[in-house]
Amino acid sequence: MKLPAPAVIWINRPDNIHTRIAAFTWPTKSGFAWLEDSYLDPYGCNHAFHALEGKLIERSDGIYLELDDGYALIFSQEQVRADPELCPEDIRDGLMGVQAFFAEQGKDWEQEFARMTEELKSELNR
Repeated sequence: MKLPAPAVIWINRPDNIHTRIAAFTWPTKSGFAWLEDSYLDPYGCNHAFHALEGKLIERSDGIYLELDDGYALIFSQEQVRADPELCPEDIRDGLMGVQAFFAEQGKDWEQEFARMTEELKSELNR
């Protein structure tokens, strides 16, 4: 299963809901992983790599991950860009920032995806 990227991830648990930006996403043996836009921060102030365990389900409206204590939804930016509820302004700005950074640096998304996949290989194979 190929996951969308850049993407918006909604994590819904009984005590809270989180919305995250994913520059890249990967299916894993036990769920999925993503790399947030903060990986571009030269100071590395945030932990950018995250993974969730659960059952991945492909649906017509996005990718669904069934968690022990909730669920996560993975939407491509194209699916949610125009929806202010699914893609709040700060998330939309973050997605646009990733694209702008790649354009400024002359980075090709596929090449960067391959580079990050190689760099994170051990974490992705867990």
